[in-house]
Amino acid sequence: MKIAVITGASSGLGKEFAKAITELRPDIEEIWLVARREDKLKEVAASIKAKSRILSLDITDGKAIEE
Repeated sequence: MKIAVITGASSGLGKEFAKAITELRPDIEEIWLVARREDKLKEVAASIKAKSRILSLDITDGKAIEE
């Protein structure tokens, strides 16, 4: 299974990349959207064409990643 992991996916370039990747890479089966703001990630997930998984966490926080 091909998975794309996009950090900072709730806004800015991350959000735009999440939207564009389904057009650029139709072979990707699932997109993992990672950022701190879950509400914004849900909006992005609803706007893309691929199956997505929301991971609401701060990747600079080692404890959050372990959980």
